[in-house]
Amino acid sequence: MRDVRVDIAAGKASSKKTYVRNAVIGCLGGEIGGAVWKFLPGWVKNKAINMTIAFIIKYIRESATSGAGMAYIFIFGCFLLLGVVGLLAARAGYQGKVCDRSDGYEVPAAVKSDPALRKRANGLVAFWCTGAAALSFAPLVPIGSVVLSDGGRSVSTWGLAAFALYGLVVVTAGAYPFEKIKRLGDSAER
Repeated sequence: MRDVRVDIAAGKASSKKTYVRNAVIGCLGGEIGGAVWKFLPGWVKNKAINMTIAFIIKYIRESATSGAGMAYIFIFGCFLLLGVVGLLAARAGYQGKVCDRSDGYEVPAAVKSDPALRKRANGLVAFWCTGAAALSFAPLVPIGSVVLSDGGRSVSTWGLAAFALYGLVVVTAGAYPFEKIKRLGDSAER
């Protein structure tokens, strides 16, 4: 395994090289940096990619051997992702775009065609997804303190079970408005 990591860090991994490099370029460039990336010489790009990959591998290796472990980082990432997704959905509700197909929400035709139901759908998503996002960000503090303690702290099995149950509550709160919108459409069609 160590040889594979060294090869990837050096940019020599034959079958995964393109995938890894594209992932790193996406992280380094992003939306704004993509324009700057085009003008950099090839050797600077390669150096930046290889340094980033080496840093990520070193961080993962050190995290896996420390007391924090990858499990806490994974839990932290899951709650962070839930929070970001909740905020994005809430933003669609506040902007009145829940019924727009371009945003990816499946909304019954009856809800799309009725202005009152559209307003209700946008309000439901804005309210519930804001709440789900707020609930998602709350556990970042205790989990983050465990991750940053560098092995000085840990979470008991009961604590991990509580985080799992809490995550289920957050997902349920975020999914509720979409199920309610389906029922609004069913009741309007009758």
